[in-house]
Amino acid sequence: MMMSYFCGWHALAILVLIASPAAGENNHPLLELLSSRDEVVQIAGYGEEKLSTVLITGSVNCEAPHQPQPQPHAWPVQGASVAVNCQSHGRKWKGKSMVARGVTDEFGDFMIDLPSHLHAIPNLERYAQ
Repeated sequence: MMMSYFCGWHALAILVLIASPAAGENNHPLLELLSSRDEVVQIAGYGEEKLSTVLITGSVNCEAPHQPQPQPHAWPVQGASVAVNCQSHGRKWKGKSMVARGVTDEFGDFMIDLPSHLHAIPNLERYAQ
């Protein structure tokens, strides 16, 4: 068992030595592969280009039951503010609330494009309201 820990440490030490060049030495082949910020961003899956989209859609209506009619009548609410509120429990944002907002159109419909930092939260349905 001790041998496997030592081998893992040895591999890590070699990786660190390869990845961190000596002063004034920036010509290592591994560093040339990841030379530009754009390449690193693309490999890591982050950056300006969205890799996924989460859209939340719905409608806001005002229902008013009428006595003579068995079915209630509903009117769309135009210009209503709607929001998705996420309470974070992670280390970085612990206890902070993150919000994505939208406004209903003339038909009472809304669409909220959830920012990637919100839909990257594991088990989002537990924290979003």
